[in-house]
Amino acid sequence: MKLPKLEPSQHDLPPSEFGTTWKLKADVGRGDEPTVVMLTCWELGGAPDDVSFLARPGEVMFAQNPGGLVPPVDRREPGSALDTILYALAHPTVRHLIVCGHSECKTLGLLLDDGSQNKSNPFRDLMESVKNRYREAYADRPADERLGLLVQESVLQQLANLRSHEEIRSRLEVGNLLLHGWVRDDESAAIHVYDAKTGQFST
Repeated sequence: MKLPKLEPSQHDLPPSEFGTTWKLKADVGRGDEPTVVMLTCWELGGAPDDVSFLARPGEVMFAQNPGGLVPPVDRREPGSALDTILYALAHPTVRHLIVCGHSECKTLGLLLDDGSQNKSNPFRDLMESVKNRYREAYADRPADERLGLLVQESVLQQLANLRSHEEIRSRLEVGNLLLHGWVRDDESAAIHVYDAKTGQFST
């Protein structure tokens, strides 16, 4: 599957704060200390193979909820996936922070369902910024590109939300933490990696 092309990002995501897949793979598989924290949708159920087959028990910490969503600093709520991530980052051995979406995300697909507005969804507020971005930048795109665009934009939004927290931004600025944006193809299990220089996801 080829992901649809994104419009230029609206977020400040400096390329210098992103790690490479090579660096990530070089840092896991060495011991039992946490090295990676990953935010994912609970529909995935676990880590993509790019991490799980290399990592030893205890090296990857997970934060999961519907859609893999976190609030920005001005909307922080206790007990969210964000607190799991901040707890993980209290470990100095954690050097990689991954936000991983997936191509057939049912949670984000609700944004394309007009009838979902009438359904109870405690995560609706966290998805609102992604929905607004979609309306502003992609309203004229073909129907078969819509979910792929939402998933990619959601990964970027969550990365931006995470960067808004001082605890995370300070570690990025000193260089002892690296960001990764991924989208997993649910059909092939291939990982599309965000390149902050090009502003696109690719395998």
